Amino acid sequence: KICVVGVFRFGGVGVGLRVMVCGVWVFVLIVWMLGGVWLVLVAILLRCWSSRLLLHHLYPDFFRLQQGRAWPVQLGFDLLVALSLSLATLVLGVMAAFALIFIPSQIAAKRASNWQRGLVLSLLISVLAYMLAFALALYADQPFGPVLVLMLSVFWLLGTEG
Repeated sequence: KICVVGVFRFGGVGVGLRVMVCGVWVFVLIVWMLGGVWLVLVAILLRCWSSRLLLHHLYPDFFRLQQGRAWPVQLGFDLLVALSLSLATLVLGVMAAFALIFIPSQIAAKRASNWQRGLVLSLLISVLAYMLAFALALYADQPFGPVLVLMLSVFWLLGTEG
């Protein structure tokens, strides 16, 4: 049974909801809820734009030859990335967001044989580090962002040696 009881306010601004889930009070920040909505929106937009973005990067003159415009897709993609990074920074913190972006891809670039395997390896490293950091943060009663940076740093040390 889930019931929304009220809005949690900070400085006169509603920043979260007080929710009761099975008799336990949970404070859900609006930023986290917007993050879930944003993730779904980004996935839909990237699915729609992926072929045009790939065409533009592999064949830059394709749109010019077809009398089409590439700048709306490029601008939309750039805005999508910028807004996603800013939302990740709000939710995770600056260090954790950028560590989650750069460290797994650096490890994958060194270890993977081609770019497809690099994408998969980067995703697996990110998910594994996120889950381990979350469990460690709960167990040690520490903030999640610094624990994630620590976990990714350990992965980097283990993944780039040799």
